[in-house]
Amino acid sequence: MSATSVGRQTKTSPSAGCALPVEPLVSVVLPTFNAPDYIADAVHSVRQSTYANWKCIVVDDGSTDDTLDRAKAAAADDPRFLFIVQENGGQIAAINRATRYVQGEIVALLDNDDVFLTTKIERVVSTFRQRPRAGLLTHRMYVSDERLNILGVMPLTDRLLDGDLRPQLQRNTSGDPRFG
Repeated sequence: MSATSVGRQTKTSPSAGCALPVEPLVSVVLPTFNAPDYIADAVHSVRQSTYANWKCIVVDDGSTDDTLDRAKAAAADDPRFLFIVQENGGQIAAINRATRYVQGEIVALLDNDDVFLTTKIERVVSTFRQRPRAGLLTHRMYVSDERLNILGVMPLTDRLLDGDLRPQLQRNTSGDPRFG
């Protein structure tokens, strides 16, 4: 699981240090594979966001069940959702595919078995606005049961890392949770 948002992201490269527009566009990347019991909740959580200027790129990574149909039904024809289907290549391949369609200044990752709090995107935008040099935001995650009752908190760092982090991310193989 990842609780990561990347700031100042464009199709080609992040540009940390740039001022955000008044309402920056946030691209939510949602890779999925055979998750029919969870995908609707993930999609609904994006739709219920208190922040409206987002688009969600759902990449179905070759599901062999009705995951894609359930995702589309949960999106309810919301034009902010883009659905892409590919042959199964794994989660990273699905994320890489989604990056071709990323737009805007911020990218947020959402696993298909996770949900966003309604204020998550709004808070991410606010945090990047407060720290204009930040290039990556990691934050804690709540652990919940199937009914979304909070059971605990995963102790991830909530500090912001400044600048262009691509070289550091490419070199890091230590398993440091700030980069996972």
